[in-house]
Amino acid sequence: MILITGGAGYIGSHMAGYLQHKSNDFLIIDNLSNSSMSNLYKLENFYKKKIKFIKVDLKNDSELDILFNSYKFDSVLHFAALKSTEDSKNNPKSFYENNVIGSQNLINKIKKYKINNFIFSSSASVYGQPKYLPIDEEHSLIPLNPYAEGKLQVENFLRNDEYFINKCSTKILRFFNPLGCYKNALIGENHTSKSTNIMPNILDVALKRKDHLKIFGDDFQTHDGTAVRDFIHILDLVECFYNAIEFKVKGIQIFNIGTGKGTSILDLVKIFEEVNSIKIPYKIVNRRFGDIESSYTTTEKIEKKLYWRSHFDIRKMCKDAYLYALSVK
Repeated sequence: MILITGGAGYIGSHMAGYLQHKSNDFLIIDNLSNSSMSNLYKLENFYKKKIKFIKVDLKNDSELDILFNSYKFDSVLHFAALKSTEDSKNNPKSFYENNVIGSQNLINKIKKYKINNFIFSSSASVYGQPKYLPIDEEHSLIPLNPYAEGKLQVENFLRNDEYFINKCSTKILRFFNPLGCYKNALIGENHTSKSTNIMPNILDVALKRKDHLKIFGDDFQTHDGTAVRDFIHILDLVECFYNAIEFKVKGIQIFNIGTGKGTSILDLVKIFEEVNSIKIPYKIVNRRFGDIESSYTTTEKIEKKLYWRSHFDIRKMCKDAYLYALSVK
């Protein structure tokens, strides 16, 4: 059985859908502090199969012992985390307790119960300001906010632990910017108006919740002056995590997950307008402190080791994101 932590969230619920499609046996835990059961209910209805779910908080050590005593897990996929970089600056203590202490508790249980297949959902944010492009897995690690610092701390727990180095197949996946939704817009990202990510803000304008999009800076050293990011379709992302489950070589492997292509914010807006036949008014405002100019990965290592590459382009991501937003409007 596969354990998915944070399985009610955006990535976790899409992972659940992928595993249902593959007929894998899995169980989800989530404390529902930053998510809801809505995506899981939709998956249950679509696949006509109950999803095993237990409300568990990783900060509660006794709850974890009950869980691991009750079920035999072959693999653990660890997605559970608070994820807003801006919120992490305002509430660093909360992020540390949830993302770092919670992860440490989980790691201790994996060792205690001798689980030998662990996949940690890290983040490309651990790289900070790129010193070269495309970013490979050997790039220096200089996180710029408490969220990214927490991800790196968990990585360091794993990289400095003999169990994960020698006795466990340990995969650290640093993914870039996921977009899109499940097939037929069944489930997707349920965002709030406070989100600082670009796509939720584009969608707010498309759905008339905001009258314009703010683009932070047009004076970067890029082809159109706006920041460049590596966007990846959520279904490509969870497929990659599935391949990581199947990769059973002992030791620690680190992989970047992206398309290997950079898309500027302004190009993203234009593509969204074109594929969805809608206008997105925008205004250029000042850069935010710490905003990264360009960030995209090389896919050489992950193609070679996990036999994975992305299938969906940025047009598909924009189309699917809008399709899902309309479905839950």
